[in-house]
Amino acid sequence: VHVVTRLRDRLGGTPFRTFLDVGAAHGGYSVAALLAFPGIRAYAFEPLPDVFEVLREVAGTRPAITPFPLAVGDSDEAGTIRRSKNSGSSSLLRLLPSHVEHFPGTQEDGEVEVRVRTLDSLAASGEVIVDRPSLMKVDVQGYEDRVLDGARETLGGIDAIVMELSHTPLYEGQVLLPELRRRIEERGFSFRGPFSEVRSATTGEVVQVDGLFVRE
Repeated sequence: VHVVTRLRDRLGGTPFRTFLDVGAAHGGYSVAALLAFPGIRAYAFEPLPDVFEVLREVAGTRPAITPFPLAVGDSDEAGTIRRSKNSGSSSLLRLLPSHVEHFPGTQEDGEVEVRVRTLDSLAASGEVIVDRPSLMKVDVQGYEDRVLDGARETLGGIDAIVMELSHTPLYEGQVLLPELRRRIEERGFSFRGPFSEVRSATTGEVVQVDGLFVRE
């Protein structure tokens, strides 16, 4: 409900037709987009097999959601997810000790082989059709820059982005908020501030925000 309210409050004036849910987990954000923007079509991407099964069940009762058992990145290839004891912290990047310090109970707990695709290849093949206005949400645990690199063409048809951005390094090789903000703004978007924030479970400091970007 809170996500639906935030979407309506911050973006409710735009009649979005397409939603790209990159890092969809169980599909909660896609469902929220359907409620906030009647008539929208959602494409939801989730690579973890057990989590995807829940997403597929959710999509089975909502024809406007098309689920994909994929990770999204900067190339079409096989990839390895570092599974966290908390599935929401799992990533194609290795978790840093700082991640577990801020969020106890998120230690790595095995590896899962997954398929990785770029948004550009999905759009070029017709598997994803981006009708405008369009909204993209990216929550990929440190892999955000790779998603952007694999969407150089697709981004031209995106009108708003909600992306998880980190103030603090939590994953090996992660690009942090200032650099990601610069890259997105270079593509014609303006930063409209935090959409929501994530605080450390141990220190209470804000370590991540969901940044809102709107095409100028």
